[in-house]
Amino acid sequence: MREAFAEGRSPSQYLKRRAMTKVVRGSMRAERRIWKNIVSIGDSDAEHYALQDVMLKLPELGACNGKTVKLKTEPTLAELTAQVRTLAQWLPTIVQHEGDLHFDAGED
Repeated sequence: MREAFAEGRSPSQYLKRRAMTKVVRGSMRAERRIWKNIVSIGDSDAEHYALQDVMLKLPELGACNGKTVKLKTEPTLAELTAQVRTLAQWLPTIVQHEGDLHFDAGED
């Protein structure tokens, strides 16, 4: 945890970055193929910034695109349902987009 504060990052972002790095490295080794996209979906900016950190710190990702979707923080059930429906409609477009992308589906 001291590393998070030493880097000037929030503990949440630091922990998310560590988890993402572990999953990405493990999956890339297991699948032995090059990824074109990594999509992170969450309700805080920590996911967005953690994925940016992962993309910058893992050169083995090469030309992989980082895409983040930010959902509303603490939505009602109706809002969450609407977000999931919107995400289901937009996900193919998000994945097909050439390049990095940030999509804010929550707009708190």
